[in-house]
Amino acid sequence: MFDSKGIIIPLVTPYDDNGKIDPSSTEKLFEHFLEKGIRSFYIGGSSGECYLQTQDERLEFLEVVARINQGRAKLMAHIGAISTPNTIELGRKAHACGYDAISSTPPFYYGFTKTQIMGFYKEIVRTVDLPMVVYNAASVTGVDFSLDELGEMLSWDNVIGLKHTTTNMTVIERLKQRFPEKLIYHGEDYMLVSGAVMGADGGIGSTYNVMPDRYLRLWKAVEDGDFVTASREQNEINSVIDVLLKPGFLAGIKGMLKLQGYDVGQPRKPFTWLSDDQWDDLKRIKDTYQL
Repeated sequence: MFDSKGIIIPLVTPYDDNGKIDPSSTEKLFEHFLEKGIRSFYIGGSSGECYLQTQDERLEFLEVVARINQGRAKLMAHIGAISTPNTIELGRKAHACGYDAISSTPPFYYGFTKTQIMGFYKEIVRTVDLPMVVYNAASVTGVDFSLDELGEMLSWDNVIGLKHTTTNMTVIERLKQRFPEKLIYHGEDYMLVSGAVMGADGGIGSTYNVMPDRYLRLWKAVEDGDFVTASREQNEINSVIDVLLKPGFLAGIKGMLKLQGYDVGQPRKPFTWLSDDQWDDLKRIKDTYQL
């Protein structure tokens, strides 16, 4: 059973100089996170540039990470795609590779009806023999689930939780009241403490890649009931995030990782790489916050 709580890293996808998936750099980064104490990973999500990759690349990366992991950490595969067959193929790959759970954004872009979207999720959980974490991120998918719709999906047997990437904290509190046994992960890096106060079981956020220590300290303070310390960590984290977001979050994260000794390549176009001034900003916050 996938029962991970606390800090879950949505792994970036390392590329080599030719823009291909780089297993060696992936292993180096993955081992770094294990040494830091990370025990759960979210693979193939937006932090991993899933929607900038081909289907074959997405399948490949799921296999690469599973081969590196060898059962040492819990793995959740993000399999979301616009097409149901592509999503199922990714889910079956995750199952074959020994993943512990799957997650999926709703299908988007074409203005699918809620009936069609619910049918999409029903088919995935019926077809792929892994527990599902629904991904709610209306700001990027354009699919705005109501509280009742989220509750309906959480009531399904093979849906074990929700990745909730919105600023609406009430949803977390209301759903935890109705479904205390389900896992709810907050996905807004700026507001992890707020999500925790409202009952979130943990967080999954892009910037965890560059400051796992700080997020682990934040969550330990939450578990200890020390929200003064947790809030202080959140304040400093947010100062870092402000700078990381300026060039675009993937460029900022991959640039910071390079400064930390983990060259994971550049994000794919149409994302742009860092200017000299942006490199200077990253170096400054790296030194200021000892990243």
